[in-house]
Amino acid sequence: LPGGWPQVAAFSADGATLATAAAVVDQSTQRRLAAAVHLYDAARGGKAWAVARGHTGEADRMAFSPDGRFRATTSFRTTSTAIWDAENLAIQAEIAS
Repeated sequence: LPGGWPQVAAFSADGATLATAAAVVDQSTQRRLAAAVHLYDAARGGKAWAVARGHTGEADRMAFSPDGRFRATTSFRTTSTAIWDAENLAIQAEIAS
């Protein structure tokens, strides 16, 4: 898969979209820097049609909102949750606990 092997995956409620998250790794230090989220058309398969980066740390949990408008990723290492707009792939909020 593009961006490396995913740590997590989730389907949208309607089953039309598959989202995966893989760590963005600094190749010189092998340090995991952030999560890269890839979106796939589940019906047609193939390459990612959208890639978003920005959640601090790697994502180890992911979910879609029931209406499909938002995605949430969480990071155990940074104890944070990011809320993503599914349409424009922008992080709407990142909450540290």
